Amino acid sequence: GISDDDDEVFDADSAPQPVELADDTITTEYDLGEWSDDERHAVGTLLVRQHLPFSWNVHVLLAATEHEEAVEAILDAVESGGATAEPVIERADPSAALPAEPGAEQLPFETLTTFFLAGERLQKNPLDADGLQELMKALDMAEPTNPPYGVERPLWERTCELADELADALTEGDEPDEETAAEVAGELHDLLRPFV
Repeated sequence: GISDDDDEVFDADSAPQPVELADDTITTEYDLGEWSDDERHAVGTLLVRQHLPFSWNVHVLLAATEHEEAVEAILDAVESGGATAEPVIERADPSAALPAEPGAEQLPFETLTTFFLAGERLQKNPLDADGLQELMKALDMAEPTNPPYGVERPLWERTCELADELADALTEGDEPDEETAAEVAGELHDLLRPFV
């Protein structure tokens, strides 16, 4: 049967189909009443892409509390303009990105993935040699002013900033600062999770 429920925020044809929340799920509410329809749509799309269960109550997003970090990473990314509902890789519009530095070649999207994987390894074990190697390799290639193909500039600049902080925590000084490194690696991982 076709539902004629008028309370739906989005037209069912254009909205991604959410993963249903189980009745006994403990949820966190996010009031997105001041966000635009496009922004809320982008949030829904990214949550669906991450297979995170959620539902809308008019403009209030209900999401499982256990996925709070991932949900907040998505909300931060959309709010900062670093994410849209468009699939970043498949339909990236080269003209939408800010022009790269003259003569600079655009990095492949995989550079973002390399940072994500380094963050994932180093948040679990800041002394992971492979993780540090991945991080340094990506940092060598990365230019904060030259985002990879299909990556928004604010997201890329923040990625480079966190990667620099992470490298400093591990390589500056006599001993690696494991606590700071794990924290920054976690931030890097959460920032990039919606896009990789």
